[in-house]
Amino acid sequence: MPYIPVEEHLPGITGLLEYCKDSAEPIRELTQYLLRGPSSLTGGELIATIVSYNNQCQFCTAAHTAAADLPCGDESIAEQVKQDIETAPVTRLPQGYDHLRQKNKDKTGN
Repeated sequence: MPYIPVEEHLPGITGLLEYCKDSAEPIRELTQYLLRGPSSLTGGELIATIVSYNNQCQFCTAAHTAAADLPCGDESIAEQVKQDIETAPVTRLPQGYDHLRQKNKDKTGN
């Protein structure tokens, strides 16, 4: 049972951020800048998608997958990245992507 009462319709961290909006505002602003700032394109969301997927967080995976697909105009890009980073059709790799590739190789042994 959670110690902080959160709205049932707001899963994950979203409920906590909604609970105390004043405290959450700086976190929300930083998140928006990192994931969707002027230099991130879809990169931040793709990285968040991969991390969430590897952490097996269904809520975060679904949210980041949807956000990464929007600018691409192709709903299959993030799915392809989740399934196989090496062969996904991503031409402009975000910073940190190579590190995720290596982590994926370490995890899968390929």
